[in-house]
Amino acid sequence: MNRILSFKKILIVIFGSSIMGIGIALALSTSLGADPLAWVWVGISTTFPISLLQSNLLIAVLMLIPPLIFDRSQLGIGTIIQPIVVGIANEQCLKILPNNEHNIVILLLGLVILGIGVGIYTSADFGKNSYDSCIFLINKKTKISVGLLRSAGDMILCVLGLFLNKQLLVGPIIAIIIIGPVMNYTLKRINMNVT
Repeated sequence: MNRILSFKKILIVIFGSSIMGIGIALALSTSLGADPLAWVWVGISTTFPISLLQSNLLIAVLMLIPPLIFDRSQLGIGTIIQPIVVGIANEQCLKILPNNEHNIVILLLGLVILGIGVGIYTSADFGKNSYDSCIFLINKKTKISVGLLRSAGDMILCVLGLFLNKQLLVGPIIAIIIIGPVMNYTLKRINMNVT
């Protein structure tokens, strides 16, 4: 029975992460920016002599420190699976998506799909990526809404991305408003115990 539950959770992580990758690809296809975390990766890779992948890994490792110290229950197999599946889904979708440059409807659709994917994969409670681990750690300690915490975290990342990139894109700003509430709504619809 335990193996069946673990397998089911892995499938939920893969499904939710795939949806996230599709949402990110849709948003990126617009050239309007995607979520604030990706914008920070871009800013770091253009400011310092490191690749986008190295920037992604650097931020992921730094964001793993709080959960490793304060609440390792946030980490698990999903912590490893999630970024791999998101990357593969995103890359494959970008190969087939048409150029949707400056298409605000596609941007909004992509961000909503991204938020739904985050809600689905985190509902498995089988390990979260480093950013979501920090969000759920703070939620557990403060009982502040996951959606509100995600929006606040996105806002901080957006300011950091603005500082690093020295330009303002509409995608990360809209993501602050959309991703957190959509994630929270999805979690509640999946009957998670989220405040």
